[in-house]
Amino acid sequence: MKIRPLVQREKEFYGFISSDSQIEADGKTIKLNDLAKEKPLVLCFIDPIREPTKHTLKEFGAMRETYEKWGGNILMAVPAEKLTEPFSAEKWNLPKQTIVTTDTNGLMEKILTDTKQQFNDNLPLIFIVEANGKITFRSDGYRIGTAELIYKSLND
Repeated sequence: MKIRPLVQREKEFYGFISSDSQIEADGKTIKLNDLAKEKPLVLCFIDPIREPTKHTLKEFGAMRETYEKWGGNILMAVPAEKLTEPFSAEKWNLPKQTIVTTDTNGLMEKILTDTKQQFNDNLPLIFIVEANGKITFRSDGYRIGTAELIYKSLND
């Protein structure tokens, strides 16, 4: 019997966010790389009053304890033009480390431009960002089990 060596699959690579990428939250300017220092950042651009974002938010709420044990930052950013009513993490029972903000400075567009990614306005748009700015996961629109797929990708 021939034993095959264990091969670890490399993570996907979708480009880098620039080291100066930042967003305003709670009256402070936050660098994305700072949010990803200890563990990867889950970066979600959402439209909270529409599907499929609503379903994805429900999934994150259902996995609240799992994500809280994981402990990394989750940033939910609503593009300014999509914010038609106040958005609250509490309403969706999101993990306590979730930062909610409005993308008023075009961060989503900057990331898409920097990474040369195509996007057809199919929110949610979700990235996993490593400390060095490397994007190792991307999802847009909805697929069943998105929050679970993200969690598995974080632990690969």
